[in-house]
Amino acid sequence: MNYLKLLLVIAVSVALVSPGLSVENNDPWEYTYTDNFETDKAVDDSYDHSVFWPEAAFPPAEPYLVYTSIYHTDSVNQRGVLFNDFKGKLAHLNYCFPLVSAQNADAVKGYIEFDLKMEDNNDDSQVSRRGYFCYSVSSDGHQWTKPAALKSGHQKLELYSDEGTCYISLRGRDAFIDNLSVALKVEHDEPDVINVPEDYPTIQQAVDAAQDGQTVQIAPGTYSGQGNVNIDLLGKAITVRGAKGPRATVIDCSVIMPAVEDPPQKIISRGFYVHQGERRDTVIRNLTIENGFVSGSEIPEDDMRWNLSPEHPIGAGIYCEFASPTIKNCIITDCRTEMGAGIGCVGAHPDISFSRVHDCNAGGFGPCESGGFGAGIGFIRHSSLNITNCRVVRNSAYYNSKGAGLYCRRSRAKIYGSTFSSNSADGNLLGGGVYCGTGSEMMLKNCVVSNNLANCGAGIFAHRRLASEVSALEAPVFPRTSIRVENCTVANNRLVNPMPIYPGAGIHARAADIKVSSSIVWYNSPTQIVIYKSPHKFPVTYSNVQGGYPTSEAVLDNYGPDDGLEPLAGDTTDDYYQQLSLVECPGNIDKEPLFADPVLPIVDYHLKSKTGRYVPGRVVSASGNVSPGQWVKDDVHSPSIDSGNPFMPFKEEPMPNGFRLNMGAYGNTNQASKSMPWHILEKGGFGEDIRSPDINKDGIIDYEDIVKMAEQWLQGFKGYGIQTHPPQD
Repeated sequence: MNYLKLLLVIAVSVALVSPGLSVENNDPWEYTYTDNFETDKAVDDSYDHSVFWPEAAFPPAEPYLVYTSIYHTDSVNQRGVLFNDFKGKLAHLNYCFPLVSAQNADAVKGYIEFDLKMEDNNDDSQVSRRGYFCYSVSSDGHQWTKPAALKSGHQKLELYSDEGTCYISLRGRDAFIDNLSVALKVEHDEPDVINVPEDYPTIQQAVDAAQDGQTVQIAPGTYSGQGNVNIDLLGKAITVRGAKGPRATVIDCSVIMPAVEDPPQKIISRGFYVHQGERRDTVIRNLTIENGFVSGSEIPEDDMRWNLSPEHPIGAGIYCEFASPTIKNCIITDCRTEMGAGIGCVGAHPDISFSRVHDCNAGGFGPCESGGFGAGIGFIRHSSLNITNCRVVRNSAYYNSKGAGLYCRRSRAKIYGSTFSSNSADGNLLGGGVYCGTGSEMMLKNCVVSNNLANCGAGIFAHRRLASEVSALEAPVFPRTSIRVENCTVANNRLVNPMPIYPGAGIHARAADIKVSSSIVWYNSPTQIVIYKSPHKFPVTYSNVQGGYPTSEAVLDNYGPDDGLEPLAGDTTDDYYQQLSLVECPGNIDKEPLFADPVLPIVDYHLKSKTGRYVPGRVVSASGNVSPGQWVKDDVHSPSIDSGNPFMPFKEEPMPNGFRLNMGAYGNTNQASKSMPWHILEKGGFGEDIRSPDINKDGIIDYEDIVKMAEQWLQGFKGYGIQTHPPQD
């Protein structure tokens, strides 16, 4: 039957679309696009498998779009696009603008406009569903904004991209759009932009000429040599950025190594030296910094006076010395120095986001050939960092090293949504992924720490100083070390030639104030978690730990000082070797977490779900178009769903979310795996997939369960798990 023919639109490459299609302005610095949906233009111009279906046909078993005039918004345009969902999954219409290749464009900004019509029935007593419509945008096809819901009416949404292409995903059900238009322009046409090399031949010359509030925009290409390395931002509130994203604009700090000399020549060739009190309004973005090198190994001790100097072997990519810039959307690679080879900080408070630090090396570049600290990122002396949505991968330290991925000493860090993976060392190493040292405070939240190698604490290592590490000349002050690991996945980390007795492979804490909550610790070898001398009775709670927790703590009762364990500074031996409490910690489970794909080297730590698991966007064309991700259903359901800390927020999780936090890196995010709809009564009793009447899971069925049921009812569940409010894909 002809009316059942499916018009399936497979992802269309932006670069392959005909240049004449939909382009109404040939000026390369301005771009416009319109579609009143009177023709089938959207079928060709959209991408990512949008399904268009004939209006009068029997609906397909998937979300779909229909050209229709049933909701037309004016007398001129009689046709638009209607979004129809399927089993709670929203229909989508995705675009990437401009439709022609954007390889020769700079950063662009503009807007998309369209008219939106929905059935806005606000009477909950009515059976009919309300329409729902949301959108997400991306500047690179990888990082997408949280879906934002819209109401009926004319819409004008901002678009921006550092890389010359703007992605937008329109999603909805029982929603109708028409009169779509897009307008983009190149941002560097603004008067406050100084262009390199058009206006000034080198980056430093452009920075010298810039005033507060201006932007130094660097054209695509590779920049090296004097004026393009060791860039000093001079304390100015300016933005230094690549015109088309980090892959297009490269600062190459390569140097020709000198012949062996006595004494050896000092080599300093880094990307940026930020040292004049810069604040967050000083921005470094959209750049690749590679091959930075600062020789030497001597770093003043914490009790010594610090002299400002670019010669400190810190930060071969970016060195922040008592300054607090914003570093965004940068790639830092193949940089080498003693500490913080990618990004090094001393007394600094930078904000680092959406950046990648990889293949950097710390240690072994001076006569002392010391161990190296933080091959990816290192910070000391009361620094305070915000690290968001970053990847720190494949970094390597030297011998007797600390922190191949990240090193923190007497500093603070808040780390969100970041990945520390495949970091290691040539020799002995404490803390493969993350090292939290004496006097530090650290928060790891929604992070993945995986596939790191070390001799102790391959994933995460945290400690307070031991008595043997304290010099007789130092004051007897032993600062507290605090680390919080919330909603993290620590997996596939491995010990190599472990030195201490029974060290932890996933997490190892020694006298640190550590709390692990709502996390998953699995597939680490040979141990998962070892915690010595925790100040908390329950250091690990509401987490899924392979083998259960506590586990390897028990073996410590069989060892004493003769076996190599040392008392803490300020503590007596008897106090240190007291019997450890093995009281079961609340909320912990020991069940296979059912990751989407836990097999190295390519892993996906989203949790399998019978009702919905998020699959991150994938490249769908040779030209680089990327889908915004999709939801799939599995045959099995992870026990880590709805098992996190019941006292923590869960509302960022898409519905149905079980009204309780998921364990692991995606808990309380819009990528959290979906929960099983709960039922009050079920004919066959309460099985594994059916929720018990004990809704708040306190072991008692009482009036509090009725209160919780009412809350769920009001938030969108009626009867047997029926959704009455719009889903939040």
